[in-house]
Amino acid sequence: MMPDSPSKNTRSRVQVRDGSPPPIIISPTKKRGRRAGNSDLDVWDQTNEEIIAAAMEQWKSKCYDHYSISLIRHTNSRDQPKYLEFKFTCKFDPQRHPLQTRHRENTSHGTKNLLQTMRECNTHRNVGKDESTTTDT
Repeated sequence: MMPDSPSKNTRSRVQVRDGSPPPIIISPTKKRGRRAGNSDLDVWDQTNEEIIAAAMEQWKSKCYDHYSISLIRHTNSRDQPKYLEFKFTCKFDPQRHPLQTRHRENTSHGTKNLLQTMRECNTHRNVGKDESTTTDT
């Protein structure tokens, strides 16, 4: 049996003559990317203000200006550090604008939700794009 041309078939077939299976090519294992910065446990002894300030230096979206940001420290039953969580409270209409939280180590996801609820809040308050922080950079 003749192997198919790669241009016709992307899964090349290997012709086996002695009955043994074709060789398996193993590529080196890639290390998972680690979040820039330290783990929650590494920063646990810092003040809430220091942790929030360090995070805000990394956040690029201006939507964060719409929120008062606080930190919740979660512990286990023995009062040992478990994880840190940011709490985002609307500065302008906290009664109608839903509170949002996000684990500190997972802040690379969720900006879209903050941006969306900020825009909904601005619409409800009749605030135009030029009058509020709606630019996502």
